[in-house]
Amino acid sequence: MPLTDVPSILPGLIQRADEWPSVAQFLSLADLGRLCAVSTTCRDAVTPKMMERAALELIRREEGNAVSGDDLRHFRFHPATRQWADKGLYATACVASLWHVCREAGEGGLVMQQGSIALPGIMHRFDLLPQAQDGRAIAWHFDLEKHCVARHLVGDTQQLPLSLPDGYAPYPCGVGGIGAAKAFLTPRPASLLVGDLQCVPSIYCLDTETLTPLPLPGGEGRLFMAAMSAHRRCVAMATWHSDGGCQVKCYDRVRDCLSTDTLIADCWPAQISVSESGRVFVGSPLSGYAIDTGAGVQPYPYPLVSDPSCLTETVFRLSPDERFLIRPGLDGGSLLLEDQRSGHYVFLPRMEPVRPGQQCRKPASIAFSALNALAAVAYHDGLILVFDLRHEDAHGARRLVRAELCCMERLERLIIRMSGFDQVHTVFGYRSDRGLSLGRHTLHLGLAAPD
Repeated sequence: MPLTDVPSILPGLIQRADEWPSVAQFLSLADLGRLCAVSTTCRDAVTPKMMERAALELIRREEGNAVSGDDLRHFRFHPATRQWADKGLYATACVASLWHVCREAGEGGLVMQQGSIALPGIMHRFDLLPQAQDGRAIAWHFDLEKHCVARHLVGDTQQLPLSLPDGYAPYPCGVGGIGAAKAFLTPRPASLLVGDLQCVPSIYCLDTETLTPLPLPGGEGRLFMAAMSAHRRCVAMATWHSDGGCQVKCYDRVRDCLSTDTLIADCWPAQISVSESGRVFVGSPLSGYAIDTGAGVQPYPYPLVSDPSCLTETVFRLSPDERFLIRPGLDGGSLLLEDQRSGHYVFLPRMEPVRPGQQCRKPASIAFSALNALAAVAYHDGLILVFDLRHEDAHGARRLVRAELCCMERLERLIIRMSGFDQVHTVFGYRSDRGLSLGRHTLHLGLAAPD
């Protein structure tokens, strides 16, 4: 029964100091908001402590029970919520920041910044970093002074040299496929899957610069693609099979065994991802495949599209926190998010044609905000769309923001990420007369001044 339907009960209940706190602890943040709308007496009965408890409960439903209020201390809060943050009510400030950002961005509050990224030497390759939690990119370039190939980690505000053990290189988790990123509220290990000259995989920790070989059983085929689950328990690998097709394996580090060893005969894989439970997702140009331990292979045929360029890119992977299975939509530019908890589908439509001078309108990268409230998508032709996943209209998820990269050259690779709810960063590579160059584009959502 809605709270507004029982006005005669509420005043008496609120006045019972021995019972009201016990009742209030079962009310959600939405319940407390409705209660404040009943009367002044009800509003005064909702204390900041009640709001903080309910806000933290909401955050934990999306980010996991390990999140504490102190974990939110360094979150990007909207300036209008500073009064909550200064009192240590970080969960309340976090949820209130989302409300302010969506309101201001929906009213047209938007600032865009774009610039180039200078790296020493001549850059000859740019790739996505197969690291779920932060959306950074790896840039390869030739160091003229040392006459060797150098690598850099490129983030939203800086670039740092990436040091790898001699003879090791990162494994791709997708060849031309979509990249997915999310900034988690609790720290995740910053790690890469790397391989030596014999393609033997190891886990390399960026923070401690330690290398952990994976004791995998021998087998035929050359490993060419690999991915790791968010908490590093499971490692999925793809190798070419001698009789054709693709051999997909999943190594469970806790059980120290292969939980999956499956041949997909008609698969030309372009992307791979894996859940913490060992469920493997493989995307090929024409179909996606989900492989469950002991349950065989489940195909996901893609919708038929008329654009030939759409067959060169794959959109079939698990989101970093395993909440959504990202799938192609009904045309070459849209996305379908399959909620792995509820089974609900969220449609992210793209209705614009390809931008002039570009060749493909398909998604290149997607980033989810905290609470899975917002999704930002960067497309191969430089279009950027931000969707509010909590609200839908006749076309799908509500479009919050539209922007474009200021680049007339042909775009090579793009990777997008979100910082807080109010910043969307896109790092992109493009071809120019000087060869391959890097750029960085930032959207500031809302009316707050950029940092």
